[in-house]
Amino acid sequence: MAPARVIELDEQADSFLPHSALDPSEALAIASDQRLRVDVSWPSPANAFKWVLRPRGWVGSFMVAERLVVRIKPKTPVPRIFELQRIAGGDLEREPELALVPAGTLQDAMEAVVRVLVRAVSNRLARGLRKDYVHDIRTGQVPRGRLRLRDSTLRFASGRPSLCWDERFLTVDIDDNRILAFTLFQVSRIGLQDRSLATDVAHVQRLLAMMTSHRSYIPDRCRGRAYAGADQDYGALHAMCALLLEGIGPTADEGTAPFPQFGFDMPTIFERAVAALLRTRLRPGLRLVEKPTLSLGAGMRFRPDLVVVDVDGRAKAVLDTKYKTQLVESDVQQAVAYATALDVNKAFLIHPVPVGRGSIEAGRVSVTTLTFDLARDPSTAADDLVAAMRASLVA
Repeated sequence: MAPARVIELDEQADSFLPHSALDPSEALAIASDQRLRVDVSWPSPANAFKWVLRPRGWVGSFMVAERLVVRIKPKTPVPRIFELQRIAGGDLEREPELALVPAGTLQDAMEAVVRVLVRAVSNRLARGLRKDYVHDIRTGQVPRGRLRLRDSTLRFASGRPSLCWDERFLTVDIDDNRILAFTLFQVSRIGLQDRSLATDVAHVQRLLAMMTSHRSYIPDRCRGRAYAGADQDYGALHAMCALLLEGIGPTADEGTAPFPQFGFDMPTIFERAVAALLRTRLRPGLRLVEKPTLSLGAGMRFRPDLVVVDVDGRAKAVLDTKYKTQLVESDVQQAVAYATALDVNKAFLIHPVPVGRGSIEAGRVSVTTLTFDLARDPSTAADDLVAAMRASLVA
């Protein structure tokens, strides 16, 4: 079998490829991949008859056509990406080993996370998985729970002489453990480079499969779960599951991949990290509301990233994170629309690098560009961001 061809791209930068580097079907596959989000300009006299590819968000390695891999190199160092993930993921901070991810490729870092997860799940298997009571309706000759008279009568009347009852039983086959099993199942199908790690993943996944039923989960199902007492460690386990399931995406659903596939949605990570850091720094007097829905009538709705409100719940400003290296006119227009809908006169656009321009006045709305600098320590960058916001709000 011929090895996969790899196209190397840089995050948020134009890459020029010879006309012979892609055929039209491959270019269409790249352009139509909703997860990859790469703008494709076809060869023409304007670009010297070359393909022009520009990634708009995701970084990592992705199989987009038969034997064709697109590898997008991030601008941000890999350890910093994982640091932002730890900040955004909340419970990830409970796992100190994740602070030591290697500074190599995203693939190396992903396998480091898998290694931590496998070790943690193995430890939990040795201690015993979390159990919970599950309700089920059972039938048979000897009831072991509260009898369901109506259902039992109907079964006898229909010629099926058996009883029906409600039963509660303690089991490990619950969502908390099925999430672990599904994540390792997906990881086992993406083509890990470390064969020893792949063997460990398969072993632990088989143990979980023997005790749980197979169900699919999306990353959001791994978040916001409640844990009690001795099961607090599940918070970090599920946070790692969310990170891996987001990075793997739906590509593992189609069978074992011939090439490692893993990536990060940088705009989403940037937004979540900014929100997590601001959430604790705005107090006292202000707080954040995330993704509120603003109805404008006629079926039109807006969902700004963040809204700053006071202690009485009155909106003070709208915030929109923009993982871009330049100010875009449509982003300013969007911020003005959000501010107008909220009836506030302050809007902030937060970029990962300085984009200049300061404040832009649009009628009664002032749009200010601020920076959450990814090149700096996240806590220091967040402190400076909050200071700039507060200064603008009282001006």
